Amino acid sequence: MKNTKKSGWRLALMLVVMLGATIQVAAQTYGDILAIKVGEMGGKWETLESGETVFEFSDGNVAKNAWIQDGNKLYYVDASGCLMKENYSHDGYYVGKNGTLDKSVKRLEKNVQLRDGKTYICYESDKTFVFQVSANKAHFTYYTFQADYSVIPLGRGVYILHNVNDEYDHYHVVALDGGKTLRVSSAGETEVFTAK
Repeated sequence: MKNTKKSGWRLALMLVVMLGATIQVAAQTYGDILAIKVGEMGGKWETLESGETVFEFSDGNVAKNAWIQDGNKLYYVDASGCLMKENYSHDGYYVGKNGTLDKSVKRLEKNVQLRDGKTYICYESDKTFVFQVSANKAHFTYYTFQADYSVIPLGRGVYILHNVNDEYDHYHVVALDGGKTLRVSSAGETEVFTAK
């Protein structure tokens, strides 16, 4: 019986590591973040021609939705694979202007829902999202460009959006203020959207 419990714990820990999730602990420490270390699996930072920063492995794949440990700092790459700035990670921690963990900002605890049927607009860029929460869908509009996304809830008000027609097009969305505000990250940018 004792060995079965040990094996179960080891299996659970292996699954957590393989899925890139975090181990939740009662105290709010930063030791519960699982991170890929620079150099592991040949991993290193790369700057794309378009200016975005990604963490690339020796096989050419990039890390997504993951913490990267570089020296004594923790960085976060979002669903697009780019270094995320000024938004909350999948496990509720905040990264600041340079993409590093900002310990001064409280971790997200509540699971904030997206507002069904509401239009969220980014007034700086005229981009809009409309969510069909019950169907896990979102519609995006930016001038003449339109796209449909599947919405994957991760908890803590964090969602990943996947373009249903483009496997490389992803957004990292965080619902705040009871669902009135969204922080949306992709391709190295974070924008704020407000429910109309």
